[in-house]
Amino acid sequence: MGADQVIVIDRLRERLELARAFGADHTLSAVDLPTADRRVEAVKELTGGFGADVVADLVAIPRSFPGAAHAAGWRLLPRGG
Repeated sequence: MGADQVIVIDRLRERLELARAFGADHTLSAVDLPTADRRVEAVKELTGGFGADVVADLVAIPRSFPGAAHAAGWRLLPRGG
């Protein structure tokens, strides 16, 4: 669909293998990259410093969203802020 690179980050090796089978260009282990900052750095390394244009959080676990938002360069405001 025109994506230059598809980068998948997950904690489970099986899901990373599935992502590769479906055509992901890069898969990164969240176990090896335990912080959102480290994940952003890894994505920037793979994209020549640009980072992600589009981020999809498909985990449906509320605590994962801030990391995905950070990867997209969003700044989350506190509730009511």
